[in-house]
Amino acid sequence: MPNKDLNTFAAQNSMLFDAKRNLVYGRLRGYDMTVTSSSKNEALATMNVESANADSAEMLSQFLYLLPKSHPCVAFAHYQNRTVTVGMRGSGAAGVSAFSAALGDVTNFLLQHGFASCCRYCGAKTGLAAYSINGKCDTMCESCFQSVSGGSAAVAQEPKKSNFGLGVVGALIGAALGCVVWVLIYQFGYIAGIAGAAMLIFAAKGYELLGGRIDVRGVILCSILSIVMLFVAVNVTMFVEVYKALKEYYYVTLSDIDFVALFRTAWADGELRRAMLADLGVGYLLAALVGVPYAMQLFKKAKYQAEAVRLPAYQIHE
Repeated sequence: MPNKDLNTFAAQNSMLFDAKRNLVYGRLRGYDMTVTSSSKNEALATMNVESANADSAEMLSQFLYLLPKSHPCVAFAHYQNRTVTVGMRGSGAAGVSAFSAALGDVTNFLLQHGFASCCRYCGAKTGLAAYSINGKCDTMCESCFQSVSGGSAAVAQEPKKSNFGLGVVGALIGAALGCVVWVLIYQFGYIAGIAGAAMLIFAAKGYELLGGRIDVRGVILCSILSIVMLFVAVNVTMFVEVYKALKEYYYVTLSDIDFVALFRTAWADGELRRAMLADLGVGYLLAALVGVPYAMQLFKKAKYQAEAVRLPAYQIHE
């Protein structure tokens, strides 16, 4: 869900909007709630609640299971570990309206069955506040916040430190996979702009898997790698096309081709150069449409994932 829709949702429901962290937090009909955007058309709402009635939890789970049938904007909903999670899709005024209606039904059910807001970790119902920990917003008591931010094994671990060397290796592997995807899709006659964006996504995932976590320098590295590997992919595609033609008409093998000479010849030839530049231009444009928003999300994640702070101007319970 775009930031402007999150802002609209917050204003309509008297909640707070944090543009830097791309989230909404506050109270909806008496229940502490956080809403984050997972993509352009998707949002995730969470509420930490608990009821004294043991049967109420099972009833809530069943209600949430059926919620997508009554509200098509709901992709999924469940209740687990004191947390109600509702994933939604949609954007614009209609999306915000449908979003509000679905969450209104959820809070109605909570009110009718005696649920109260609580700390996600210990179940405390007083002394709660909204916190951002490692880039994620949650409501909890001060004691649990200290445990989480301090890395207590009973609640959470400290954020993993990144290993830049291994991250580089992971990013290279991921970007190379994206390059392979580009070349394979091109064989079907398409300029795979989405594969260009995939180079950034794969590189970031590779950096995170081997490097421990994504950080700002990792985002910069992955962005540069995706740009470079798209250039490499266009050239590999050219090599493949030339090789196929040579093999068909002259029965040559890979060992017969001087790839360095072929590279120089291709970029010296006016027609081939124009064709490859056209592919590069379209590829970079299509990749940017997906890659730039994704890179911005990565920068936000890298900036806030090591923080542990109480969000400003909002005290939920005393």
